[in-house]
Amino acid sequence: MKKNLYLFITYGVKGWRGVQERGLAIAQHFNKNEVLFWNGYDSDFIEKEGFRCKTVDLSLTEPERIKFPKNVKTIIFADLPTNELFNISLFLAAKKKNIPVIVLDQLYRRKQSKEGVYRSLAEYADMLLLNGLEFMKKEETKKIKIIPPLPNYAPQQKIKEEIALKYNLNPKNFWVLVSGYFKPTLEMAKKSYLLLSQKNKNFHFIICGLRLGKPQKKGNQLLLPYLPQKEFLELLDASDIFISKFGFLQILEALSLKTPLIVAGEAGYVLKTEILDKKLQEVIKYAENPKELAEICNSLIKNRKKRQTLSKKISKLHNGILDGAKIAADFIKKLKTSRKIETLPKRKILILINDEIKKAESFISQESYLYVLGIIASVSKPGPKLYPVKRPEEKLLSRKIEELILKQQEILPHTFKEIHLLSKRKYDGLTNIFPWYDIWIKNLISHLEFADEILITPKAKFLFFNLLQPFKKKIKIIKI
Repeated sequence: MKKNLYLFITYGVKGWRGVQERGLAIAQHFNKNEVLFWNGYDSDFIEKEGFRCKTVDLSLTEPERIKFPKNVKTIIFADLPTNELFNISLFLAAKKKNIPVIVLDQLYRRKQSKEGVYRSLAEYADMLLLNGLEFMKKEETKKIKIIPPLPNYAPQQKIKEEIALKYNLNPKNFWVLVSGYFKPTLEMAKKSYLLLSQKNKNFHFIICGLRLGKPQKKGNQLLLPYLPQKEFLELLDASDIFISKFGFLQILEALSLKTPLIVAGEAGYVLKTEILDKKLQEVIKYAENPKELAEICNSLIKNRKKRQTLSKKISKLHNGILDGAKIAADFIKKLKTSRKIETLPKRKILILINDEIKKAESFISQESYLYVLGIIASVSKPGPKLYPVKRPEEKLLSRKIEELILKQQEILPHTFKEIHLLSKRKYDGLTNIFPWYDIWIKNLISHLEFADEILITPKAKFLFFNLLQPFKKKIKIIKI
Protein backbone atom coordinates (compact mmCIF):
# COMPACT_ATOMS: atom_id res chain seq x y z
CA MET A 1 0.00 0.00 0.00
CA LYS A 2 1.42 3.35 -1.05
CA LYS A 3 1.84 6.06 1.57
CA ASN A 4 0.02 9.36 1.30
CA LEU A 5 1.94 11.88 -0.77
CA TYR A 6 2.38 15.58 -0.02
CA LEU A 7 2.92 17.48 -3.28
CA PHE A 8 4.90 20.74 -2.90
CA ILE A 9 4.68 23.30 -5.75
CA THR A 10 7.73 25.57 -6.10
CA TYR A 11 9.90 27.43 -8.61
CA GLY A 12 13.32 29.05 -8.57
CA VAL A 13 16.55 29.98 -10.27
CA LYS A 14 20.01 30.92 -8.97
CA GLY A 15 19.69 34.04 -6.84
CA TRP A 16 15.92 33.60 -6.59
CA ARG A 17 15.40 30.68 -4.23
CA GLY A 18 12.93 32.10 -1.70
CA VAL A 19 9.95 30.01 -2.82
CA GLN A 20 12.03 26.83 -2.91
CA GLU A 21 13.54 27.58 0.52
CA ARG A 22 10.09 28.04 2.03
CA GLY A 23 8.87 24.78 0.52
CA LEU A 24 11.98 22.93 1.71
CA ALA A 25 11.79 24.38 5.23
CA ILE A 26 8.31 22.92 5.66
CA ALA A 27 9.04 19.68 3.77
CA GLN A 28 11.87 18.91 6.24
CA HIS A 29 9.15 18.13 8.81
CA PHE A 30 7.83 15.23 6.69
CA ASN A 31 9.37 11.88 5.85
CA LYS A 32 11.16 12.31 2.53
CA ASN A 33 9.37 9.33 1.02
CA GLU A 34 6.06 11.17 1.65
CA VAL A 35 7.13 14.28 -0.28
CA LEU A 36 7.26 15.10 -3.99
CA PHE A 37 8.15 18.49 -5.45
CA TRP A 38 6.79 19.81 -8.73
CA ASN A 39 9.21 22.61 -9.47
CA GLY A 40 9.51 25.18 -12.24
CA TYR A 41 12.78 26.34 -13.85
CA ASP A 42 15.85 25.02 -11.96
CA SER A 43 15.38 21.97 -9.69
CA ASP A 44 19.03 21.39 -8.65
CA PHE A 45 18.55 23.21 -5.34
CA ILE A 46 15.74 20.85 -4.28
CA GLU A 47 17.38 17.67 -5.55
CA LYS A 48 20.56 18.46 -3.59
CA GLU A 49 18.44 18.36 -0.44
CA GLY A 50 17.54 14.76 -1.25
CA PHE A 51 13.87 15.26 -2.17
CA ARG A 52 12.16 13.70 -5.15
CA CYS A 53 11.45 16.40 -7.70
CA LYS A 54 9.76 16.65 -11.10
CA THR A 55 10.59 19.70 -13.22
CA VAL A 56 7.44 21.12 -14.83
CA ASP A 57 6.94 23.65 -17.62
CA LEU A 58 5.15 26.68 -16.20
CA SER A 59 3.45 27.85 -19.41
CA LEU A 60 -0.31 27.91 -20.05
CA THR A 61 -1.87 24.49 -19.55
CA GLU A 62 -5.37 23.05 -19.70
CA PRO A 63 -6.40 22.02 -16.17
CA GLU A 64 -7.95 18.81 -17.58
CA ARG A 65 -4.57 17.66 -18.93
CA ILE A 66 -2.88 17.70 -15.52
CA LYS A 67 -2.46 14.21 -14.07
CA PHE A 68 -1.85 13.93 -10.33
CA PRO A 69 -0.15 11.03 -8.55
CA LYS A 70 -2.87 8.61 -7.40
CA ASN A 71 -1.83 8.77 -3.75
CA VAL A 72 -1.56 12.56 -3.43
CA LYS A 73 -3.07 13.64 -0.10
CA THR A 74 -2.48 17.40 -0.10
CA ILE A 75 -1.05 19.98 -2.50
CA ILE A 76 1.02 22.77 -0.96
CA PHE A 77 1.75 25.88 -3.00
CA ALA A 78 4.89 27.48 -1.54
CA ASP A 79 3.85 30.75 -3.18
CA LEU A 80 0.68 32.23 -4.66
CA PRO A 81 -0.49 30.04 -7.58
CA THR A 82 -1.25 33.24 -9.51
CA ASN A 83 2.49 33.88 -9.86
CA GLU A 84 2.80 31.26 -12.62
CA LEU A 85 0.38 30.27 -15.41
CA PHE A 86 0.78 26.51 -14.98
CA ASN A 87 0.20 26.82 -11.25
CA ILE A 88 -3.18 28.51 -11.75
CA SER A 89 -4.32 25.56 -13.86
CA LEU A 90 -2.85 23.18 -11.27
CA PHE A 91 -4.69 24.94 -8.45
CA LEU A 92 -8.08 24.74 -10.19
CA ALA A 93 -7.45 21.18 -11.41
CA ALA A 94 -6.83 20.10 -7.81
CA LYS A 95 -10.09 21.67 -6.68
CA LYS A 96 -12.01 19.83 -9.42
CA LYS A 97 -10.46 16.58 -8.18
CA ASN A 98 -11.38 17.53 -4.60
CA ILE A 99 -7.72 17.33 -3.52
CA PRO A 100 -6.98 19.52 -0.46
CA VAL A 101 -4.98 22.62 -1.38
CA ILE A 102 -2.91 24.86 0.91
CA VAL A 103 -1.39 28.18 -0.19
CA LEU A 104 1.58 29.83 1.56
CA ASP A 105 2.35 33.54 1.46
CA GLN A 106 3.12 36.56 3.66
CA LEU A 107 0.81 38.82 5.65
CA TYR A 108 1.95 42.38 4.97
CA ARG A 109 -0.86 44.24 6.67
CA ARG A 110 -4.11 43.78 8.52
CA LYS A 111 -7.26 43.30 6.40
CA GLN A 112 -5.08 41.96 3.57
CA SER A 113 -7.22 38.82 3.34
CA LYS A 114 -10.20 41.00 2.36
CA GLU A 115 -8.39 42.17 -0.80
CA GLY A 116 -9.35 40.64 -4.15
CA VAL A 117 -6.54 38.16 -4.87
CA TYR A 118 -6.29 36.89 -1.30
CA ARG A 119 -10.07 36.79 -0.87
CA SER A 120 -10.49 34.66 -4.00
CA LEU A 121 -7.67 32.29 -3.06
CA ALA A 122 -9.09 31.90 0.44
CA GLU A 123 -12.50 31.07 -1.00
CA TYR A 124 -11.15 28.37 -3.33
CA ALA A 125 -8.28 26.96 -1.24
CA ASP A 126 -8.72 24.78 1.82
CA MET A 127 -6.30 26.88 3.84
CA LEU A 128 -4.04 29.94 3.56
CA LEU A 129 -0.94 29.93 5.77
CA LEU A 130 0.44 33.46 5.98
CA ASN A 131 3.77 34.39 7.59
CA GLY A 132 3.15 37.28 9.95
CA LEU A 133 3.70 38.62 13.45
CA GLU A 134 1.67 38.12 16.61
CA PHE A 135 -0.04 41.54 16.44
CA MET A 136 -1.81 40.36 13.26
CA LYS A 137 -3.32 37.23 14.86
CA LYS A 138 -6.82 38.72 14.81
CA GLU A 139 -6.77 38.29 11.03
CA GLU A 140 -7.10 34.53 11.48
CA THR A 141 -10.23 32.72 10.37
CA LYS A 142 -11.13 29.05 10.07
CA LYS A 143 -9.30 28.92 6.74
CA ILE A 144 -6.60 31.58 7.23
CA LYS A 145 -3.83 30.93 9.77
CA ILE A 146 -1.03 33.33 10.72
CA ILE A 147 2.26 31.52 11.28
CA PRO A 148 5.51 33.05 12.62
CA PRO A 149 8.81 33.16 10.70
CA LEU A 150 9.91 29.72 9.54
CA PRO A 151 13.24 29.01 11.34
CA ASN A 152 13.44 26.92 14.49
CA TYR A 153 15.12 29.41 16.84
CA ALA A 154 14.49 30.93 20.27
CA PRO A 155 16.03 34.25 21.46
CA GLN A 156 19.07 33.78 23.74
CA GLN A 157 19.98 36.16 26.57
CA LYS A 158 23.78 35.77 26.49
CA ILE A 159 24.24 35.23 22.76
CA LYS A 160 26.09 38.53 22.26
CA GLU A 161 28.76 37.58 24.79
CA GLU A 162 29.18 34.13 23.20
CA ILE A 163 29.60 35.55 19.67
CA ALA A 164 31.92 38.29 20.95
CA LEU A 165 34.18 35.61 22.43
CA LYS A 166 34.08 33.54 19.24
CA TYR A 167 35.09 36.42 16.91
CA ASN A 168 37.06 38.60 19.37
CA LEU A 169 34.50 41.44 19.40
CA ASN A 170 33.60 43.89 22.14
CA PRO A 171 30.12 43.01 23.49
CA LYS A 172 29.73 46.54 24.85
CA ASN A 173 30.10 48.08 21.40
CA PHE A 174 27.20 48.75 19.06
CA TRP A 175 26.83 45.95 16.49
CA VAL A 176 25.66 46.67 12.95
CA LEU A 177 24.83 43.48 11.00
CA VAL A 178 24.63 43.57 7.19
CA SER A 179 23.09 40.91 4.97
CA GLY A 180 25.67 41.03 2.19
CA TYR A 181 24.42 38.50 -0.36
CA PHE A 182 22.43 41.14 -2.31
CA LYS A 183 25.03 43.23 -4.16
CA PRO A 184 23.24 46.65 -4.25
CA THR A 185 22.66 46.50 -0.48
CA LEU A 186 26.24 45.36 0.11
CA GLU A 187 27.73 48.23 -1.93
CA MET A 188 25.57 50.80 -0.13
CA ALA A 189 26.55 49.37 3.25
CA LYS A 190 30.28 49.53 2.41
CA LYS A 191 30.01 53.22 1.47
CA SER A 192 27.95 54.01 4.54
CA TYR A 193 30.59 52.33 6.74
CA LEU A 194 33.22 54.81 5.57
CA LEU A 195 30.92 57.72 6.43
CA LEU A 196 29.90 56.21 9.75
CA SER A 197 33.54 55.61 10.73
CA GLN A 198 34.19 59.35 10.51
CA LYS A 199 31.64 59.97 13.29
CA ASN A 200 31.89 56.87 15.47
CA LYS A 201 34.53 54.42 16.61
CA ASN A 202 32.77 52.27 19.20
CA PHE A 203 30.88 49.99 16.84
CA HIS A 204 31.37 46.72 14.99
CA PHE A 205 30.33 46.43 11.36
CA ILE A 206 29.53 42.78 10.58
CA ILE A 207 28.88 41.71 6.98
CA CYS A 208 27.73 38.15 6.34
CA GLY A 209 26.97 36.27 3.14
CA LEU A 210 30.26 37.13 1.42
CA ARG A 211 32.21 34.85 -0.89
CA LEU A 212 34.92 34.03 1.61
CA GLY A 213 36.57 30.80 2.66
CA LYS A 214 36.74 31.82 6.32
CA PRO A 215 35.92 34.84 8.57
CA GLN A 216 38.13 37.92 8.26
CA LYS A 217 38.55 40.73 10.80
CA LYS A 218 39.69 44.18 9.68
CA GLY A 219 39.69 46.67 12.55
CA ASN A 220 36.09 47.00 13.67
CA GLN A 221 34.83 45.11 10.61
CA LEU A 222 33.98 41.41 10.68
CA LEU A 223 33.56 39.81 7.27
CA LEU A 224 31.80 36.47 7.20
CA PRO A 225 30.96 33.91 4.51
CA TYR A 226 27.47 32.53 3.96
CA LEU A 227 26.39 31.18 7.34
CA PRO A 228 24.15 28.26 8.28
CA GLN A 229 20.71 29.48 9.30
CA LYS A 230 21.23 28.96 13.03
CA GLU A 231 24.47 30.98 13.07
CA PHE A 232 22.90 33.79 11.08
CA LEU A 233 19.92 33.98 13.46
CA GLU A 234 22.29 34.07 16.44
CA LEU A 235 24.06 37.06 14.90
CA LEU A 236 20.73 38.70 14.15
CA ASP A 237 19.65 38.10 17.75
CA ALA A 238 22.90 39.61 19.08
CA SER A 239 23.08 42.68 16.82
CA ASP A 240 21.79 46.17 17.59
CA ILE A 241 20.87 47.06 13.98
CA PHE A 242 20.24 44.90 10.94
CA ILE A 243 20.74 46.25 7.40
CA SER A 244 19.12 44.27 4.59
CA LYS A 245 17.36 44.47 1.27
CA PHE A 246 13.57 44.56 1.22
CA GLY A 247 13.12 40.85 1.83
CA PHE A 248 9.97 40.45 3.87
CA LEU A 249 10.83 37.11 5.50
CA GLN A 250 14.14 38.54 6.76
CA ILE A 251 12.25 41.59 8.00
CA LEU A 252 9.90 39.32 9.95
CA GLU A 253 12.83 37.38 11.41
CA ALA A 254 14.55 40.58 12.58
CA LEU A 255 11.40 42.00 14.17
CA SER A 256 10.63 38.63 15.81
CA LEU A 257 14.04 38.82 17.48
CA LYS A 258 13.37 42.48 18.36
CA THR A 259 16.30 43.73 16.27
CA PRO A 260 15.78 47.18 14.69
CA LEU A 261 16.34 47.10 10.94
CA ILE A 262 17.11 49.40 8.08
CA VAL A 263 16.03 48.55 4.56
CA ALA A 264 18.77 49.70 2.18
CA GLY A 265 18.26 50.30 -1.53
CA GLU A 266 15.30 50.15 -3.83
CA ALA A 267 12.22 48.14 -2.95
CA GLY A 268 10.75 45.53 -5.28
CA TYR A 269 8.15 45.96 -7.99
CA VAL A 270 5.26 45.15 -5.64
CA LEU A 271 6.81 44.98 -2.17
CA LYS A 272 7.26 48.61 -1.13
CA THR A 273 7.26 50.34 2.24
CA GLU A 274 3.86 51.94 1.70
CA ILE A 275 2.03 48.61 1.34
CA LEU A 276 3.07 47.46 4.82
CA ASP A 277 0.93 47.69 7.93
CA LYS A 278 1.23 51.06 9.68
CA LYS A 279 2.74 49.39 12.74
CA LEU A 280 5.49 47.92 10.55
CA GLN A 281 6.11 51.23 8.80
CA GLU A 282 6.62 52.86 12.20
CA VAL A 283 9.55 50.60 13.12
CA ILE A 284 11.27 49.95 9.77
CA LYS A 285 13.83 52.55 8.76
CA TYR A 286 14.47 53.06 5.05
CA ALA A 287 17.63 54.45 3.43
CA GLU A 288 17.85 55.34 -0.26
CA ASN A 289 21.59 56.08 -0.34
CA PRO A 290 24.81 55.53 1.69
CA LYS A 291 24.66 58.97 3.31
CA GLU A 292 21.14 58.41 4.59
CA LEU A 293 22.06 54.92 5.79
CA ALA A 294 25.06 56.25 7.74
CA GLU A 295 22.93 59.02 9.29
CA ILE A 296 20.28 56.57 10.51
CA CYS A 297 22.93 54.26 11.99
CA ASN A 298 24.72 57.17 13.66
CA SER A 299 21.48 58.48 15.13
CA LEU A 300 20.63 55.11 16.67
CA ILE A 301 24.16 54.62 17.99
CA LYS A 302 24.30 58.01 19.72
CA ASN A 303 20.71 58.46 20.81
CA ARG A 304 19.92 55.90 23.50
CA LYS A 305 16.41 57.26 24.07
CA LYS A 306 15.57 56.85 20.38
CA ARG A 307 16.82 53.24 20.49
CA GLN A 308 14.71 52.49 23.55
CA THR A 309 11.58 54.00 22.00
CA LEU A 310 12.11 52.01 18.81
CA SER A 311 12.80 48.78 20.71
CA LYS A 312 9.67 49.28 22.80
CA LYS A 313 7.53 49.58 19.67
CA ILE A 314 9.15 46.50 18.11
CA SER A 315 8.68 44.42 21.27
CA LYS A 316 4.90 44.90 21.02
CA LEU A 317 4.71 43.36 17.55
CA HIS A 318 5.58 39.77 18.33
CA ASN A 319 5.84 37.29 21.19
CA GLY A 320 9.31 36.01 20.21
CA ILE A 321 8.06 32.66 18.88
CA LEU A 322 9.49 31.39 15.58
CA ASP A 323 9.47 27.80 14.22
CA GLY A 324 6.81 28.62 11.62
CA ALA A 325 7.90 25.77 9.32
CA LYS A 326 6.94 23.13 11.90
CA ILE A 327 3.71 24.95 12.72
CA ALA A 328 2.85 25.02 9.00
CA ALA A 329 3.70 21.32 8.66
CA ASP A 330 1.39 20.50 11.58
CA PHE A 331 -1.48 22.38 9.94
CA ILE A 332 -0.84 20.51 6.67
CA LYS A 333 -0.79 17.11 8.36
CA LYS A 334 -4.05 17.80 10.21
CA LEU A 335 -5.94 18.83 7.06
CA LYS A 336 -7.93 15.71 6.23
CA THR A 337 -10.52 16.47 3.58
CA SER A 338 -11.02 19.06 0.91
CA ARG A 339 -13.84 21.49 1.44
CA LYS A 340 -15.86 21.87 -1.71
CA ILE A 341 -17.10 25.36 -2.43
CA GLU A 342 -20.76 25.05 -1.44
CA THR A 343 -22.02 27.63 -3.90
CA LEU A 344 -19.89 28.25 -6.95
CA PRO A 345 -19.68 31.94 -7.87
CA LYS A 346 -21.94 32.96 -10.73
CA ARG A 347 -20.31 33.27 -14.11
CA LYS A 348 -20.92 36.90 -15.06
CA ILE A 349 -19.80 38.52 -18.30
CA LEU A 350 -19.73 42.25 -18.92
CA ILE A 351 -19.73 43.40 -22.57
CA LEU A 352 -18.49 46.90 -23.30
CA ILE A 353 -17.78 49.07 -26.33
CA ASN A 354 -14.86 51.48 -26.74
CA ASP A 355 -14.34 54.01 -23.93
CA GLU A 356 -16.86 52.17 -21.78
CA ILE A 357 -13.93 49.83 -21.05
CA LYS A 358 -12.33 52.69 -19.11
CA LYS A 359 -15.53 54.27 -17.77
CA ALA A 360 -16.68 50.98 -16.23
CA GLU A 361 -13.79 50.88 -13.73
CA SER A 362 -15.93 51.62 -10.69
CA PHE A 363 -18.53 49.03 -11.67
CA ILE A 364 -15.90 46.36 -12.40
CA SER A 365 -14.09 46.93 -9.09
CA GLN A 366 -17.28 46.17 -7.14
CA GLU A 367 -17.88 42.82 -8.86
CA SER A 368 -16.14 39.50 -8.12
CA TYR A 369 -15.31 36.90 -10.80
CA LEU A 370 -16.39 39.19 -13.64
CA TYR A 371 -15.34 38.35 -17.20
CA VAL A 372 -14.89 41.67 -19.03
CA LEU A 373 -15.25 41.53 -22.82
CA GLY A 374 -14.50 44.75 -24.68
CA ILE A 375 -14.79 45.64 -28.38
CA ILE A 376 -12.79 48.56 -29.75
CA ALA A 377 -14.27 49.44 -33.13
CA SER A 378 -15.84 52.20 -35.20
CA VAL A 379 -19.28 53.12 -33.91
CA SER A 380 -22.40 54.39 -35.60
CA LYS A 381 -22.94 58.11 -36.00
CA PRO A 382 -24.78 60.31 -35.23
CA GLY A 383 -26.89 58.33 -32.72
CA PRO A 384 -26.44 55.25 -30.52
CA LYS A 385 -28.22 52.85 -32.89
CA LEU A 386 -26.61 51.05 -35.81
CA TYR A 387 -26.18 53.44 -38.72
CA PRO A 388 -24.29 53.18 -42.03
CA VAL A 389 -21.81 55.93 -41.10
CA LYS A 390 -19.27 54.64 -38.59
CA ARG A 391 -16.33 56.48 -37.05
CA PRO A 392 -13.52 55.52 -34.68
CA GLU A 393 -13.48 56.81 -31.11
CA GLU A 394 -10.27 58.84 -31.26
CA LYS A 395 -10.20 59.59 -27.53
CA LEU A 396 -9.95 55.89 -26.74
CA LEU A 397 -7.36 55.22 -29.44
CA SER A 398 -5.07 57.87 -27.96
CA ARG A 399 -5.11 56.20 -24.53
CA LYS A 400 -2.17 54.21 -23.19
CA ILE A 401 -2.68 50.53 -22.50
CA GLU A 402 -1.81 51.27 -18.88
CA GLU A 403 -4.99 53.35 -18.58
CA LEU A 404 -7.06 50.23 -19.28
CA ILE A 405 -5.58 48.41 -16.29
CA LEU A 406 -7.88 48.52 -13.29
CA LYS A 407 -6.54 50.79 -10.54
CA GLN A 408 -6.92 49.40 -7.01
CA GLN A 409 -5.52 50.30 -3.61
CA GLU A 410 -4.49 46.72 -2.93
CA ILE A 411 -1.18 44.93 -2.46
CA LEU A 412 -1.84 42.89 -5.62
CA PRO A 413 -3.92 44.90 -8.11
CA HIS A 414 -5.67 42.49 -10.45
CA THR A 415 -7.07 43.03 -13.93
CA PHE A 416 -8.52 40.73 -16.59
CA LYS A 417 -10.10 42.15 -19.75
CA GLU A 418 -10.49 40.45 -23.09
CA ILE A 419 -10.30 43.22 -25.68
CA HIS A 420 -10.89 42.84 -29.42
CA LEU A 421 -9.25 45.64 -31.41
CA LEU A 422 -10.77 46.23 -34.84
CA SER A 423 -9.89 48.65 -37.66
CA LYS A 424 -10.47 52.40 -37.53
CA ARG A 425 -12.64 52.22 -40.69
CA LYS A 426 -15.70 50.09 -40.10
CA TYR A 427 -14.87 46.37 -39.83
CA ASP A 428 -12.26 45.94 -42.57
CA GLY A 429 -9.86 44.18 -40.17
CA LEU A 430 -12.11 41.13 -40.05
CA THR A 431 -10.84 40.26 -43.54
CA ASN A 432 -7.63 39.24 -41.73
CA ILE A 433 -9.46 36.36 -40.07
CA PHE A 434 -11.77 35.12 -42.84
CA PRO A 435 -10.65 31.47 -42.31
CA TRP A 436 -11.26 31.98 -38.58
CA TYR A 437 -14.35 34.21 -38.68
CA ASP A 438 -16.91 31.49 -37.89
CA ILE A 439 -14.66 30.22 -35.06
CA TRP A 440 -14.44 33.75 -33.65
CA ILE A 441 -18.24 34.07 -33.67
CA LYS A 442 -18.61 30.64 -32.04
CA ASN A 443 -16.16 31.67 -29.31
CA LEU A 444 -18.26 34.75 -28.58
CA ILE A 445 -21.39 32.61 -28.43
CA SER A 446 -19.69 30.13 -26.09
CA HIS A 447 -19.07 33.00 -23.64
CA LEU A 448 -22.80 33.77 -23.73
CA GLU A 449 -23.73 30.11 -23.33
CA PHE A 450 -21.52 29.55 -20.28
CA ALA A 451 -22.54 32.81 -18.60
CA ASP A 452 -25.10 32.71 -15.80
CA GLU A 453 -25.66 36.43 -16.27
CA ILE A 454 -24.93 38.70 -19.26
CA LEU A 455 -24.32 42.33 -18.34
CA ILE A 456 -24.28 44.56 -21.41
CA THR A 457 -24.49 48.27 -22.23
CA PRO A 458 -27.01 49.70 -24.71
CA LYS A 459 -24.24 50.44 -27.24
CA ALA A 460 -22.83 46.93 -26.96
CA LYS A 461 -26.31 45.43 -27.30
CA PHE A 462 -26.68 46.95 -30.77
CA LEU A 463 -23.53 45.15 -31.95
CA PHE A 464 -24.45 41.83 -30.27
CA PHE A 465 -28.21 41.95 -30.93
CA ASN A 466 -28.42 38.87 -33.19
CA LEU A 467 -26.09 36.78 -31.01
CA LEU A 468 -28.09 37.63 -27.90
CA GLN A 469 -31.45 36.34 -29.08
CA PRO A 470 -31.18 32.82 -27.57
CA PHE A 471 -30.06 34.27 -24.22
CA LYS A 472 -32.68 36.95 -23.48
CA LYS A 473 -33.42 35.61 -19.99
CA LYS A 474 -29.81 36.06 -18.91
CA ILE A 475 -29.45 39.66 -20.10
CA LYS A 476 -29.23 42.66 -17.81
CA ILE A 477 -28.78 46.10 -19.39
CA ILE A 478 -26.46 48.39 -17.49
CA LYS A 479 -25.51 52.01 -18.10
CA ILE A 480 -21.90 53.08 -17.67
